[in-house]
Amino acid sequence: MKKPKINYAAFQNKKMIQSQPTTVNNFKRLFAYIIDWYAASMLAGIPVVLIYSIFFQDLEITQNITELPYPYSILAGIMAIIIYLAYLFLYL
Repeated sequence: MKKPKINYAAFQNKKMIQSQPTTVNNFKRLFAYIIDWYAASMLAGIPVVLIYSIFFQDLEITQNITELPYPYSILAGIMAIIIYLAYLFLYL
């Protein structure tokens, strides 16, 4: 016996949303992806630069996390990952 098909949108008394195909070509998508990747990477580098400048009292801009001592490098790495993921989840 076949199960009856239920239209949940009509059941909840809401309009059905129908998506329209996009007309964006792949080059524009690639360009947008590169911009998003670059922006997220720049934001993720902020904790590394801040911890480096606080620890060494220097204004040198570096993203080399291996120059930091052990507990600070872990902290900077975790903060960078959190900022990177937050950017991707909140912005996209």
